[in-house]
Formats: sequence, C-alpha cells, structure tokens
Amino acid sequence: MVDTIVLVKDADDIESLPDEILHNCDIFSFNIEAHKILELKKIHHFIAEEFLSAKERQQTFDIVSNFHQWYKNKKELESLHYDGINILGLMDTIEFHTHLMNEFINFFTIKNIIKEKNPKKIISTEKFSEILKTLISKNEIPYEILESSGSEKLYWEDIQIKQNIGNIPISLNVSRTKCIST
Repeated sequence: MVDTIVLVKDADDIESLPDEILHNCDIFSFNIEAHKILELKKIHHFIAEEFLSAKERQQTFDIVSNFHQWYKNKKELESLHYDGINILGLMDTIEFHTHLMNEFINFFTIKNIIKEKNPKKIISTEKFSEILKTLISKNEIPYEILESSGSEKLYWEDIQIKQNIGNIPISLNVSRTKCIST
C-alpha cells in the first residue's frame, strides 16, 4: 500500500503540481509527453499504460466499437432525420471514437492502478476528476483535484461532414474554432 498516487495526463498537469508532490508520491504518466518531461526532471514515475493488459485493451476496443453507429435505430433520435437522412450519420465519427477509446482506456487503467497500488490518497488534475468520481467515493479513498493550466483538446480543428448527392461525394469542412466562438 502506498500513501499517495498522482495521476498526470500531460505536461500541463506536471506544471500545476507542487514540487513536494512530485518528489514524494508515486506518479503515473498517461502520455509520452508527460513521461519525457518527468524523465528530464529525473522524477521517478510509472508509465500508466503498463497497468492495462493487451487483453483489456482488446476488450476496450470491442466495447467502443459497439458505439460506432449509436445513433441508428433510436426512437428518440427520429426527430433528427431530414428528408429520410439521419443528420447524426453525416458527422465524421472518428474523433468521437478516438476520444471515447482514450476515456475508456484511462478509466480501466486508473481502476487497475488503484487496485494494484491500494493508495491512501489520490491526487489528480481536473482531467481525471469524472473518472475518479465514478470509480471511488471520497470516503473510500480521499482524492484531491488540482486545477491545471491547460484545457482538454479535441483532436482535429475541422469537423468533416460527408454526404453523397447521387453519385457525387460531397465533403464539407466546418471549423471547430469558428463554431465554438460564435
């Protein structure tokens, strides 16, 4: 049993952590950028993905694959049809599935880390706060959520909408930044 574990998703998380935490806790990096920064600073840490087996990764992939066409055959989404076309079906689902896959992997990795390390306390930034709330109660294992200086980023600047008009494939790119700022 360790006293405290720290979950670090990216470089912004490292910058938001006080030095005494970085040098006195078991740290788990969740991406290569965080790993490299911790290595450069000569801070002992674990690579989080080592706590997820190949079998668990495959099961996670299978779960996420089941969500590929989640919008089809849902009665409550029938109002989103226009001229017989499901509007949700026009959206490119790659980004959604990439994000969902990452969240599932993070969820099961954190679950495995907690199970194996059995910490007395967990420190993380906001990026893992919802996962921690889902996995444990503060009464079971206390956890502290620190503010991070960065924000969660989506993967692509443009949203691509694809549709065939007859035999002609049409692709429209909509800027995510312009959509969010208006």
